[in-house]
Amino acid sequence: MRSEAALVPMYLIRNYRGGLQLVIDSEILLIRNGNVYEDVTENTRQIVRYLEGLIGRYPDQWNWLTVRLKRYRDQVEDEGVGRAVK
Repeated sequence: MRSEAALVPMYLIRNYRGGLQLVIDSEILLIRNGNVYEDVTENTRQIVRYLEGLIGRYPDQWNWLTVRLKRYRDQVEDEGVGRAVK
């Protein structure tokens, strides 16, 4: 919001032949009413709604991502990387 740059969502869709397709969607118009707290809150809601729509359209893609994140998290826990020292 500070830079006034356009927010243009881009994402990759994995096809069943192993390739990837780049999708560039239309700009998400950010709300700039002057109240920073309200603007950030409403813009965050807009972005979350957009992401929820993507997950609904491509649930298999999201599952692939969460499986990979779980695998990474398990690896980190097994190796003890990132644990806080008390």
